[in-house]
Amino acid sequence: MPLRLGVLLVSTGQQAGRLVMVDMAHLAEDLGFESVWVDDGLAAPDVGAGGGRRVFEPLVTLSYLAASTTRLRLGISSLLLPLREPVLVARQVAALDALSGGRTLLAVDAGSSEAEFAALGQDFNNRYERLEEELYVVRALWQGGVEISYPGKYYHFEGVYFSPTPVQPGGTPLWIGGSSQAALQRAARLGDGWQPGALSPQALSRALASIRLQLGERPFTVSLRLGVALDAADASQADLAGSTQEVASQLHALWLAGMNHAVLCFYEEYLPARLRAMRRFQGEVLPAFESICQSFPRPAVR
Repeated sequence: MPLRLGVLLVSTGQQAGRLVMVDMAHLAEDLGFESVWVDDGLAAPDVGAGGGRRVFEPLVTLSYLAASTTRLRLGISSLLLPLREPVLVARQVAALDALSGGRTLLAVDAGSSEAEFAALGQDFNNRYERLEEELYVVRALWQGGVEISYPGKYYHFEGVYFSPTPVQPGGTPLWIGGSSQAALQRAARLGDGWQPGALSPQALSRALASIRLQLGERPFTVSLRLGVALDAADASQADLAGSTQEVASQLHALWLAGMNHAVLCFYEEYLPARLRAMRRFQGEVLPAFESICQSFPRPAVR
């Protein structure tokens, strides 16, 4: 299939819970989805950044799900890296990758809630600088070794022994979150992929054209988080909405623009409806999408 698809689990909000996530993950694996994803949130007091909601810590949650799945890749979208200590993050993700057999994926972001940074005593204004430095720290540690040192501006250490390293060669794939041009450039410089919010096909195509020469031939994932509403009366939250054929056509337009991965967000309020929507997407939308791709393939980029 030309497009890899993941499912966002209900790991935040009042509906979030162990059985909800396990049922969604097991169904995603049975249906053949590539991955499952969880959100992040540490201490945001404002509702816009997750305040007032139940938030299951993402790395602990994925460790639990790793034990009850066998094939699914396990992702976080997106880990707020400047709010965390990078050596600990590197160890946690490496351990999860080793224990899961190399199934981890990680999108990271600088965060957008000034109140959340203030609540944790963190500087909001230098978060982008710290994010970039943390990426260097994590990658350096994932190389493994007896005496690893890093003399950074914000993070510095000497003589660290790091093992186990991730099972995946080069470490867990690191995608950079954010829809801005700065986030895209950061992803092209430092990441293995880019995970913006939903973009129109036109906006996505323009964005990717700006980094094509910079990327050259190296593999690069372009992953969008997309809300799905099949035949829904209220599709205000959805990026893919309408009939089976309409949703397949919308997905195809984004694929033509350069998307090669998507994290699908099913917004049905209760679990049975979410599971039905997942089955419909796999059983109806994907065959329609593949049929359109055969008739209208992606042109070669020159």
